[in-house]
Amino acid sequence: LDRETWAQLLESVAVTEGYSTALAAPHLTATDVRELATINKRMRAALRDESVQAFSDANRAFHTRILSRCPNTIMVGQLREAQARLDSLSRALFSREQGVLLRLLGPKMGQIAIADHEALIEALRENAGPAQIERLTREHVLVHLRAAREEFARKT
Repeated sequence: LDRETWAQLLESVAVTEGYSTALAAPHLTATDVRELATINKRMRAALRDESVQAFSDANRAFHTRILSRCPNTIMVGQLREAQARLDSLSRALFSREQGVLLRLLGPKMGQIAIADHEALIEALRENAGPAQIERLTREHVLVHLRAAREEFARKT
């Protein structure tokens, strides 16, 4: 249960989710993309209401909607296992690192997540190529790693 293990696991999730999202993109329907926009609006409302749980639930629904269209079920399964492990490790690590947790769940990071989702939704609407979809998703996940590292550095 250390920072580096958490960081490495988050990097793995970023790469796997990026690729899985790129694979899913051609299979997303116009209805799926509209639902992603609706979910993102729920995230914005949750952020305004300062409801961390509602924000987190909507964020998970956003990514689950995309991954439900990924044809590589093995990769999606591995991603879900890695995310569950990451969630568990995050709870254990951040129970000791409250300042980092507050920063990662705070309004600034929430606004960044919503903006990242909007960019991804737009790329999906425009039928962007797989490299762009993968990069947007990977960077969306890695923004949390960069923020955590900044906060860890501030605390030491």
